[in-house]
Amino acid sequence: MKAIIQIFILISVILISQNILNAQGIIIQAGARMTVQDGAKLNTTGTAGITVKSDASGTGSFLDQNSGTGNVTFSGSGSETVERYLTKDAWHLISAPISDALSGIFISQYLRPYDEANNEWDDYIVPLDIPLPAGVGFVCWPVTSQAYIFTGSINTNTVTHDLDYSGPTRGNNLIGNPYPSAIDWNASGGWTKDNVGGTIWIWNQSGDPPGAGNYGTWNGEESTNGVTRYIPVGQGFFVKALADGATLSMTNAVRVHSDKTFFKNSGLPNSLRLHIKNYYGSDEIVVYFKSNSSWAYDPHIDSQKMFGDAYAPQLFSFKPGDPHELSINVLPEIKNPLIVPVWLNVGVNGEYTITASQMESFAPNVLLSLEDLKLGKVQDLRDNPVYTFVARTSDTAHRFNLNFSNFPYGIPGTVSGNAIRIYSNGQTIYVKTDTSVSGDATMLVYDAIGRLLYKRSFNAVSLNKFNMNLSHGYYIIKVLANSGVYTQKVFID
Repeated sequence: MKAIIQIFILISVILISQNILNAQGIIIQAGARMTVQDGAKLNTTGTAGITVKSDASGTGSFLDQNSGTGNVTFSGSGSETVERYLTKDAWHLISAPISDALSGIFISQYLRPYDEANNEWDDYIVPLDIPLPAGVGFVCWPVTSQAYIFTGSINTNTVTHDLDYSGPTRGNNLIGNPYPSAIDWNASGGWTKDNVGGTIWIWNQSGDPPGAGNYGTWNGEESTNGVTRYIPVGQGFFVKALADGATLSMTNAVRVHSDKTFFKNSGLPNSLRLHIKNYYGSDEIVVYFKSNSSWAYDPHIDSQKMFGDAYAPQLFSFKPGDPHELSINVLPEIKNPLIVPVWLNVGVNGEYTITASQMESFAPNVLLSLEDLKLGKVQDLRDNPVYTFVARTSDTAHRFNLNFSNFPYGIPGTVSGNAIRIYSNGQTIYVKTDTSVSGDATMLVYDAIGRLLYKRSFNAVSLNKFNMNLSHGYYIIKVLANSGVYTQKVFID
């Protein structure tokens, strides 16, 4: 008599092409994996069927790589079951990994669909016989922590979802992973993304790593709030339709085994991450530079901000002159200097901390600083990547600027040494000093014909900011410090 095969945690079973396996049943324990390669055949003949288990430690994974149908069969009386463990008292985006799921799986829990046309959550689902179609996402608030059991026909091969589009300010569709394995948003084959943006959004309720009470994003290259290219079993996620007729289709070619829960630094060059947190939650933004990107919002690479819990901080940036609120902001180049507006919404008064990372991805001559517009402070992020401050709900949302500058600057002029660097933006002059400069210093401003217009003594810190009121044009800035005299020509706009 054929046996029931149990695959335990940390074990991966691969049924290679041309092999045939008959068993009474297959049980894939949480954390274990089974792969049926293209051309291999799997058949369960008994009453056990196939079960993919899930618990608080993780979820099993069953990966059918066959490009056709009929290679994985269930000729016995056993059922096909996939579990998805959910923790109580938290929102989860979910998706059915079987083709004939009904809402009764979540009896006595809170389950809602998403309304793209109104850009909001729809009414709670009360009946127990509402279909949960393959590839469609829902949000669930469980009142008990447990493995929710999907029993029916496991989804395999092509799953297609026609997306809703109600105009340029809408288009958010909650879809889901329909398979009993993870899927790869960056897979080289298997996807058809017609009129679909390049970003996915996944809700991150937990607070370690960052992302408590906020959506995380993946734009194909970078991430925020712990989201990766890999979408887990039973996971719902948002995509953005860009026009009428938008369609998202996937096949077994997008399926992978993945236990990567969270994403760390991407390794991209010229990529800066800001992580903000308070007692209630956290959020992240990323600004990075790519030559073929745009100064205007591009839905194929920029990621719009989706707002989360009211008490969690909501951080987002803008391209200069563009109105789109962005979690991932991709810009063509670092102008001299470049200011990226960073806005912050808070739902509770209190102390917040911003931590910058990935500064090492920039060349050493690139200045990276955070400007607090409320307090008039500028902090060099290379010298100190952590900024702690108090925010109130009544604060203006445009609280910060990110300042990027390349040295040497394109404006003609000379600087005597590198201990002090001088540059301008608009009506503001910045004087950046290294650790060799200390104590009192003096800044002198001359017009084009050499007349002294302004003189200011100051105590040299890492980055000094001077707001001017000068006419449009070029000026000579001279700084007298303990380490010498430094001169730079700047342009005041």
